[in-house]
Amino acid sequence: MRMQRADFDKLLEALSEWLCCHIIRTSGATLIPPEIKLYCTIHWLAGGRYLDIKANTGILKSSSYRIFSSTIDVINSCHELALK
Repeated sequence: MRMQRADFDKLLEALSEWLCCHIIRTSGATLIPPEIKLYCTIHWLAGGRYLDIKANTGILKSSSYRIFSSTIDVINSCHELALK
């Protein structure tokens, strides 16, 4: 099942302030935008392969796992997403 664009945008809005604070540097010191960090993490959590993420974004394997880890930390810390 695919995530709807409106739902992705709503999630991004809730997390973007915190995703901007967690800067991941790739080789060449390119800053990765929050929407790419969120896309990569959701894709991976949904069972996507690293190679698909690399093909779509050009992000290296080592950077991908740092992105996953930091983005999952941000998601877990977001009070707006807490179960009630």
